[in-house]
Amino acid sequence: MRCRFCFATFSEPGQHPYDHLALPESLAVLRKLADAGGVEKITFAGGEPTLCPWLPTLTREAKALGFVTMLVTNGSRLDSCEWLFDDDRPLDWLTISIDSTDDEVNLRVGRATSSRTLGLDKIVE
Repeated sequence: MRCRFCFATFSEPGQHPYDHLALPESLAVLRKLADAGGVEKITFAGGEPTLCPWLPTLTREAKALGFVTMLVTNGSRLDSCEWLFDDDRPLDWLTISIDSTDDEVNLRVGRATSSRTLGLDKIVE
């Protein structure tokens, strides 16, 4: 999606949501935050975090380090996130960002892929 309001623009050539930090560096950030103390909650957001192939590992590590874990998603890929419902429950909070249920509005603001919006039925599902 190319939501006009999103702060995660990935405007540099070849840049994708998971190009910024590899898994080892991402885990190191979590561990440094835990070691520093004072951080209670980690929110995974920005662009679409479920595009990150190591998000399940990050949420589990954050949970193991004692953080409350939260995910902010547009919900478009939740069907492929079975790990959210595993017995270890790596996620405490799930926030689904819904800007509109109107397809025309979603197209106008860029909340669509290949000119297709999620549609109200998919959002509810």
